[in-house]
Amino acid sequence: MMTNRFFINSLDTLNRIFFSKRSHFYSLSTGGSLFTDRVTFQFPATDVIVGIIDLHAYIMSFLVFVFIFVFWIFANVLFEFFYKPHYPTSSQDFRYILTSLTNSVPTHNLFVEFVWTIFPSLLLVAIAIPSFSLLYLISDLTISHSYVVFVQCVGKQWYWEYFTYVGQICLPNTGIPIPQYWVPPVDSYMVPTTDLSSGDRRLLTVDRPLILPVQTDILLGVTSTDVIHSWTIPSFGVKIDAIPGHLNRVKINVKDVGVYYGQCSELCGVNHGFMPIQVHVVHPETFFSITIK
Repeated sequence: MMTNRFFINSLDTLNRIFFSKRSHFYSLSTGGSLFTDRVTFQFPATDVIVGIIDLHAYIMSFLVFVFIFVFWIFANVLFEFFYKPHYPTSSQDFRYILTSLTNSVPTHNLFVEFVWTIFPSLLLVAIAIPSFSLLYLISDLTISHSYVVFVQCVGKQWYWEYFTYVGQICLPNTGIPIPQYWVPPVDSYMVPTTDLSSGDRRLLTVDRPLILPVQTDILLGVTSTDVIHSWTIPSFGVKIDAIPGHLNRVKINVKDVGVYYGQCSELCGVNHGFMPIQVHVVHPETFFSITIK
């Protein structure tokens, strides 16, 4: 964990060096925003993206070690087999060259061959174990609450349509039952640049954002009616394809109230870059009061 934190802090330091201002995450009550002007990951709002960031830092630690080792081997090979033969500095080097040329018999080293075969295999196993754990976390669809919020995201050229279903619930911390209900479908279009208000984000703000409750297991079903789209929000660690005739599912549980942005991440036509995703994550009480109307 110390190694992971070292790499995360190093990347954040690079972010502060290359950009004039440090990015911050604001709650919905202060205008809500995700991390901006970053060279690293966006604000992690779910356990999945936290796992992705940790896995990235974990693999980067191996990458740095491998880079240093290979560079050291490469430098030694250049020195021994290029520099010394072409630029000898003493009679001892001349004798070394003569001996090498007259006794250049191919040899092998059993121990070295064993090490360079087994060590990369162990390295791959060390990377695979946390990778499989993260894949299991991503594919887990188990609901841990007494209620469920199901959202069907339908990709269309070039906007998103959301169907929200709430079922088997009691208002948190009160035990007051709320009946199962469907939220009226919402068509979410990008707000044109000419219609943006102060504080709106160009190419990211939509007219009717998706509203979700915080700290709640939410099942997302993603599909399409025309071509392949991709519902992607980096802060959630979600990138799921919307395929016509097929329903892909994923579970999310957002840990912080705020406004999150994403975009379609699959080439889907001439307006592919103009179908953003905007999600408002609010407290459950606020979510129920808004959607039950």
